[in-house]
Amino acid sequence: MRARTRAGVVAVAAVLGLSTVWSVSAAGEERPAKSPKARSGSVPEEMHQLDFLLGSWRCPTTVTAPGSPSETSVVVGTIKPVLGGAWYQWDALRLPNEQMPNKALSRWMIGGWNATDRTFTALYTDDRGTYGVEHTEPGAASSGQAKFTGQYTMAKGKFTFIDEFTKVDDDHFRDVISAKDAGGNVVPAGSVECYRR
Repeated sequence: MRARTRAGVVAVAAVLGLSTVWSVSAAGEERPAKSPKARSGSVPEEMHQLDFLLGSWRCPTTVTAPGSPSETSVVVGTIKPVLGGAWYQWDALRLPNEQMPNKALSRWMIGGWNATDRTFTALYTDDRGTYGVEHTEPGAASSGQAKFTGQYTMAKGKFTFIDEFTKVDDDHFRDVISAKDAGGNVVPAGSVECYRR
């Protein structure tokens, strides 16, 4: 890499508040080094409030979307830090069963601490066309619990959901799901019990 290009990258990294470490390959080419120090500088301390979610999980699940019958299934997946630890990514697979014979894939991006609003954000999408955006209220997350509220777009319309994540113990967390019905009332919409694999 030419010195001028490297200097430009370092300048951009400095403006963004990123630390940049360089190494030289055996071929004499310079490239950013893979260093934990380089990744840890920009992670908000508040993200550690959600550390109880990290790991590989098996989650018996019951979900009732407004206007639909209850669905029971088992979801397996892993929640891991991404984007230098600024977000936690949950890639999940719903296993097929008699009630739902097709597997389903989904991804949550959880975290995204917003220091100005003092909130977390969760983004959801799946292979069935559902997507949603949820936020915590200021103070609605603490070590071992987080309450997200937001709108989801599904095949049957748009709905407001509430996900309340709670650490039960080091190997178990729960997500109690509620939804707002047509009258604005909060009604139970399911639960997810996640056990460490």
